[in-house]
Amino acid sequence: MQKAKVDVLLVSFCYGGNGGISSTIPELAQWTVRTVLKMKQDERIGRIEPIILSDTPITMTRNRAVKIAKDKGYDLILMLDSDNEPDGYLGVDPNAKPFWNEAFNFSYERLMKGMPTCIAAPYCGPPPHPVEKPHIIDGGEVPYLFQWSNKESHDPNAPNKLDIMTRAEAAKLSGIFPVAALPTGVCLFTTSCFDGPPKPYFKYEWMDEDQSEKASTEDVYATRNISLYWSMTKGWDVCFATCDSWALHYKPKRVGRPYLVPVESVAKNMREALENNFSIKEKKMVVDFAEDIPKLPERGQIWIDEEPAKIDVSKLKRRWEVLGPDDNMVYISDEEWADAAALESPAALATSVEEGTEIDEPDNSHLSNGHGLRSKMVGQRKVALLEYEVSDQDIEKLQSATTWLARKSGGALDVAVVHPGTGQGTAAILSCLPGLSRVLAFDSTSQYRSGEYAKHFNLTFDKELESGVIKADVDGKTFPNVRNYKVDMAFIENFITAGKLETWLKAVSPRGVLCGLGYDQPEVAAIVDNFRKKHELPVQASGGLWVIPVGGIANAAN
Repeated sequence: MQKAKVDVLLVSFCYGGNGGISSTIPELAQWTVRTVLKMKQDERIGRIEPIILSDTPITMTRNRAVKIAKDKGYDLILMLDSDNEPDGYLGVDPNAKPFWNEAFNFSYERLMKGMPTCIAAPYCGPPPHPVEKPHIIDGGEVPYLFQWSNKESHDPNAPNKLDIMTRAEAAKLSGIFPVAALPTGVCLFTTSCFDGPPKPYFKYEWMDEDQSEKASTEDVYATRNISLYWSMTKGWDVCFATCDSWALHYKPKRVGRPYLVPVESVAKNMREALENNFSIKEKKMVVDFAEDIPKLPERGQIWIDEEPAKIDVSKLKRRWEVLGPDDNMVYISDEEWADAAALESPAALATSVEEGTEIDEPDNSHLSNGHGLRSKMVGQRKVALLEYEVSDQDIEKLQSATTWLARKSGGALDVAVVHPGTGQGTAAILSCLPGLSRVLAFDSTSQYRSGEYAKHFNLTFDKELESGVIKADVDGKTFPNVRNYKVDMAFIENFITAGKLETWLKAVSPRGVLCGLGYDQPEVAAIVDNFRKKHELPVQASGGLWVIPVGGIANAAN
């Protein structure tokens, strides 16, 4: 299946003569040519537009770059400063990795999940550091990487501050590492990063009203605000450093006479090496400490670890499914969980067996078992397909309806999705929702033959489920009854009945809509038509999608 394409705006800030002319170091020009060739050969990339901005001040040109990207619909912004050489250690350090490969692959995968990303190559400033600060020891070539720090633990009033990393701290980092703020000399943004933080995105902060001393530069200001906004609203890390892709920073260095190296200086270096306890023979590794933790039973399962052969699961009078290769894991449906939870031991389970009881084994023909699983891209998100597929036409109609409702409401939406399956309709809706919206997924498993739907729903929306953008009753996660909610949009993807329509009509706010799929099926169309006639409501239908506006927007055509 063809991958979703993204469009890239490549912005070069080519300053020469303090902004009077455009110029750049030749190493950056060569890197840019090689990288554009990579982009053109990548099936995931559509439009590529290189532009040059060399006006002053830099705050203005960076803001202009974001405006251009938004106005022209670009998905990614690659910012390159004229005094940076990306991939400064390729071919020198065996652990070095190309910045574009690392940053684009990481950003693309997150973008497909609806998550913004700001990812940059780290680099150091010139010596001596231009600002004397207590946490910068002896000036020197300071790495432009920032973290949050405080002076006390377990004190809610302890002040937090944005702290620059020391050289020793930065030298120990590897892989893609989350940070609080970044330099933007070699930086890739998803344009969605700027959907929320205050304008102007880039500006200087000052120590005093005379603006005679700066508190932070435009890149730190912007990335700090991006990091804070998405952390506070979604709980996401958004700013990252590619710690295996350091860039070189070309700054004129005032060169003086040579000096002899005193014994005291050598002794100091030896002391630092001993304190860091890092040998040239050592390797840096990323360790997954959860890798060997055994999988625990989930709700809806009974884990029988005491001689399972003593229990004849083929005679259980409850409907069951054996999950995976281990016959000692027995599935109990949600309706029967209250009974199953009361069982205190495997022996108690065995007493519920009736001799000669016949069991209807489930039809597992639709399960993927890891083979032949189909999927499709919906709203730039890969969604698994099991027993049914929502047509592209219905997906587009659903996205149009969501966009229309968001425009009418003028703010965040609460959306309920009923029987969402693996998430085709959910992905379509999520791709059009404004910031701070929420999706509630109801009855994810109760109408399906297995938990396979819930498994793929969880995989597709893992980040949104973790952050709270989506709240779902999958895998034993519960939340209050539908009666506790008033939603702006209730979307019924499957299993439409007259009773469901009555129930969800009560849950829709006076300015919301009730909608669903299946209008191209005569039996569903009849149910919807009878319902809307009963309540004297209009219905708009196209293909399989039907939409019933409720209350104040019932007659809104646009």
